Amino acid sequence: MPRRRHYGAGDKGTPALPNPACGGGNMEGMCMDGGTPREIVLPQLGEIVITEFMANPALVADADGEWLELRALASFDLNGLELGKTFGTPLQTLAAPECLAVVAGETILLAVEADPMLNGGLPPVDFELGFGLNNSNSGLFVGVDGMLLDELTYTAVSNNGASTSLDPDFYDPAQNDMAANGMTWCYAGTAYGLGDKGTPDAENQQCG
Repeated sequence: MPRRRHYGAGDKGTPALPNPACGGGNMEGMCMDGGTPREIVLPQLGEIVITEFMANPALVADADGEWLELRALASFDLNGLELGKTFGTPLQTLAAPECLAVVAGETILLAVEADPMLNGGLPPVDFELGFGLNNSNSGLFVGVDGMLLDELTYTAVSNNGASTSLDPDFYDPAQNDMAANGMTWCYAGTAYGLGDKGTPDAENQQCG
């Protein structure tokens, strides 16, 4: 079996020769799409937004019922997406060998507990959230490869049992940065699962 070799002006490959066994090549920045490797499509600024979060559930423990919702505003892959409370200190990075592709308009639901029997009856969770959410004086951010994509800060989540929800008219990372609980944010009024309020993996309510 021939080794990986340079050809032509120096690119790598084995044109017109048997392919080498996989394992020695550099797969950084790649993911598997239907069994075929391709380059990861990273989200760009303005293409993903934080739309809703539940920091203080009432009907289950915080450690079971906290969740976060994102919305894709374009098509890209979630591989490498960084999440946390303060930009620059990621607490979780989404990773998988396969391409975690999403399309424009798709919601991404992350929850600390994926089991609906324990998390308050959430719809199917896309990813487990690798950190808990504070009830006050905190924030959330989404980034990729060290680039900030969206962030928000909030001083308090005073409405026990209701998610903090972004008005659909402001599904834009440039318009949702004011402290949650402002005009663009409000507490959800629609019950889900066991009875806590929110619209996980569904369209948010209008705030005004």
